[in-house]
Amino acid sequence: MQPAQQNKLHHKRVTGLSGNEIYCLHQLGFQPGNICVGNSVRSIGLKGGLTSSLRNLAGGEVKEITNLIHDGRAKAFERLVQDAQASGGYGVTGVTNQ
Repeated sequence: MQPAQQNKLHHKRVTGLSGNEIYCLHQLGFQPGNICVGNSVRSIGLKGGLTSSLRNLAGGEVKEITNLIHDGRAKAFERLVQDAQASGGYGVTGVTNQ
């Protein structure tokens, strides 16, 4: 790869925005920034695992698992915002939860 081609690769961006949205944001003075990430991995622990297993036998919502997922998403979003702010970001787009 030629050096000129390598420089061009550093300016590529990936986004969930449409071309029109990018154009409109550019007209307002916004520019794309860095990719920001917020992760959180949680464990329910032994007590929570036993409690949720028993509750699962009875059927219905397993509140321990629901709370675990909710808390994990909240922490991941908090970390995403911190990462964006550290990069000088004004906002984030294309956020997904998995």
